[in-house]
Amino acid sequence: MWIYFIFILTFSTKIVCLQTCSNFENGIDRPGPWYAYIQTISSADACCNLCNDEGARCQSWVFVRTGATIAPGCYLKQNIPPINQASNCQQYCTSGFKQTSLIISGRCAYPGGIFELGVDRPGDNYVRLLNVQNHPTCCAICQMEGDKCRAWTFIRNGAPGKESGCFLKDKVPPISNVPCVPCTSVRHGERTPSYLYPTNPNDPHIWPNGLEQLTVRGRLQQVSLGQYIRERYSSLINSTYVASEITVRSSDYDRTLMSAYSNLVGLYPSSKNFQLPENMVQSNVWPETLPWQPIPVHTIPKPMDHLLTVSSCDRYGDLVEELRKSPRIQRLNNEYRDLFQYLEKHTNQSISDIFIAWDVADTTLIEAIYNVTPAWVTPPILRQLRQVSDLCFYHLFYSSEINRLRGGPLLREILQNIENLISNNANGRKAKIYFGHDVTISAILAYLGVNYVHQPPFASGLFFDLYQQDDNSYAIQLEYLNITNSRSTHIMTLPECFNAMCPLDTFIQLYQAKLPQDMDKECESTKIQRTFPRIHHVSFSSK
Repeated sequence: MWIYFIFILTFSTKIVCLQTCSNFENGIDRPGPWYAYIQTISSADACCNLCNDEGARCQSWVFVRTGATIAPGCYLKQNIPPINQASNCQQYCTSGFKQTSLIISGRCAYPGGIFELGVDRPGDNYVRLLNVQNHPTCCAICQMEGDKCRAWTFIRNGAPGKESGCFLKDKVPPISNVPCVPCTSVRHGERTPSYLYPTNPNDPHIWPNGLEQLTVRGRLQQVSLGQYIRERYSSLINSTYVASEITVRSSDYDRTLMSAYSNLVGLYPSSKNFQLPENMVQSNVWPETLPWQPIPVHTIPKPMDHLLTVSSCDRYGDLVEELRKSPRIQRLNNEYRDLFQYLEKHTNQSISDIFIAWDVADTTLIEAIYNVTPAWVTPPILRQLRQVSDLCFYHLFYSSEINRLRGGPLLREILQNIENLISNNANGRKAKIYFGHDVTISAILAYLGVNYVHQPPFASGLFFDLYQQDDNSYAIQLEYLNITNSRSTHIMTLPECFNAMCPLDTFIQLYQAKLPQDMDKECESTKIQRTFPRIHHVSFSSK
């Protein structure tokens, strides 16, 4: 099983975050495309409130009174059109826009870009463009600049204390309104295969430390990831290790413990001037001069650990077996039947369903990294094995009870630590770091309703950032670092939150009641025996 590094940071620092009220513009018309028209709205206040209720979808509105040449009512808009000074609607119109829409930042490394409403990333500008009218255009210009443009910020006229324009940046500067409680769940670096199928031609000794072990490159990926976490939260994490500030926990496996120690080298380097060179991240040789200081990592035996493993959760195994019998998985089995027969021929083992094929895929995809796949693994076969792996990570957690047992305990721990920090409970920690397993990432994504068909890559991670807002309320923003050695995260908008920042009260209302409470009881098996063959790297162990 591929392992994830679970990083939980909590802070009580007061910050300034997003505002939800709109700015009223009496006598102003902002004509342009609208996505909703509500004729029954009778006041500008009601139109403004409706826009606020729409969340991130609505960025501006125009309320038109009776007497104008256009239909009266409330017009909701996804952008902020420019003011039309010549409009004959002025005496009948009131416009408004959200304060969050004055400043929008983004990173355009992915199709469509990443929009961060109300977020400023000051600094690292290489050009300021004054004639850009909206943030999609600013993003498009950044994308056309290629690798030169790493990020952008679009600031409209009227932003307090800010120059307007489209600012293109050659780096991704930190957000000016930093979170007060960042929480991160990250996968470990590269590892060796979990098992070798019967006809595997590779000598096991090509993996120096054996199977299921973190590679040197995997350790260096963790060092780099630790440095990114240091950069991301530089204003929140103490520059040196403080025992009362941070607790680190790992599952009881060599590779998770090694991931923890390697990551902490980057997070707390003994030399303040140390920076791992980019060309060393992919090295297979550990640098002898790498600075290091001992930081404790805690663990508990596997049979006692419900937080980071499922070794002792029999009910989880029962649910996986039920899933393997389901029509959903049977359809996938039929779709990949030809592949199963091909794999049986070349591996000399029975491939009865997509989850057994997943075992072969796991081994082969790692071998492909080192260019040691056997001749029968052609590019089309490798693509199908990647599809199998991605599909298994998605469908394994399609069951709400499975992702509840697998991701629920850690999410409950995250919420408990947040509540401890907010209430100044002595058990609260500024930073809690958990090194767990690959399925933890997929299970949490599925539990929150934002999972998609993919296998989280090496050194990927989830960041739960808690923000304290102007009215002293709190909101959570989830970001996903889903590319190895990347510095660009995807913002994941949670269902029923409508905005990237989900109010903490809403988050708790949506998810807390469904979290598991007594794992010993809930993990009790309801079956006498299982009928399916064991999956080597995911279902019943934490490999």
